[in-house]
Amino acid sequence: MKRTLSKVLFVLIAIFLFFCVSFMFMDDIIVLIVNNSTSLEVSYEKCSKDIRGRFIVDDMKAALDEGALFVYARKADIRMDWEALARDKVLALDCDLEDVTLEPGKKDVSRSASPEDNVFSVPFLPGRKYDKVSFRVELGHNSVKVNNMLALSPDVRIKGDYVNRLEAGIVNINIKISVSPAIAHELNDIITKNMLSEEDDGWYSTVINFEGNPVFLKALY
Repeated sequence: MKRTLSKVLFVLIAIFLFFCVSFMFMDDIIVLIVNNSTSLEVSYEKCSKDIRGRFIVDDMKAALDEGALFVYARKADIRMDWEALARDKVLALDCDLEDVTLEPGKKDVSRSASPEDNVFSVPFLPGRKYDKVSFRVELGHNSVKVNNMLALSPDVRIKGDYVNRLEAGIVNINIKISVSPAIAHELNDIITKNMLSEEDDGWYSTVINFEGNPVFLKALY
């Protein structure tokens, strides 16, 4: 009886220590998973967390395209979905970012070129600032999903979803890009007339619907 009780206590203590260590390093574990599951390299200056899986991150940085472009967020509110982890075995994070800025990394000719002939480059130009960016990301065994993405700035709005089926090498993108009249008037007239639709509020928008190899996506857009 004593031996059985000792084993039970040992298991309970081990579980308690596991959860304590997991909580202490939960933010580092999540960053490691994100970095290994995607092409991002995420880092931050400060992170506060609670037992519910909510993280308040200060000065977060993410490197895209092997350092060709950096995304800075002054503050990020990230909430972990425990139900999705238990039910679907995916790491699901609901993210709200504030004061987001895009900055160039290593030289990237495609981004340094004039945007007047490519409306799809406008949202990602170095120096572009977004007041708020929100989305839900789900990291599964063979997929990365970004749902309900919404990015808002004075001149650009982005709304849509993204799925990367890693094993198949296929991406699904459904994104709507809207630009202010000021930005639209800077674009080539052919683009404005043939690729953009005027909305009720005077802004102009276009939609990207794509399914296929991401290499072809870069060639198309």
